[in-house]
Formats: sequence, structure tokens, C-alpha cells
Amino acid sequence: MFDAGRLAGAAGNPTWLAAGTGLQFTIVTAKFELGYMRTLGGPTAGNRGNLVFRLVFQNLF
Repeated sequence: MFDAGRLAGAAGNPTWLAAGTGLQFTIVTAKFELGYMRTLGGPTAGNRGNLVFRLVFQNLF
């Protein structure tokens, strides 16, 4: 997993970079994704790492 974010209009246009690992599995029509991402660079306000979860329903009909 990789993510990059920038706040336009903020002082100096800070950019955050994050990378991590995760897993994905599908049960019938539901796809579950779970991962952990850690901030590699950018402002240090807040937590340096977070869990990420996503649930996607596909092929319902």
C-alpha cells in the first residue's frame, strides 16, 4: 500500500507520504481489505501509523 497527500493552501504545501502492508480476501460478493500504513515523511502532527479497512460489495446482480 502507498499513499501521498498534500494540503493546498497550507503554509509550504506540506506533503505526507505513507507506505504499509495489508491483506485482501473475497467472500461471495464482499471484498474485505485490511492494512496498516505508517507515515514515511511529512508533518508529524498526530499518529504516525493507522489501520485501514475497506468493505466493497461487487457483482450483486
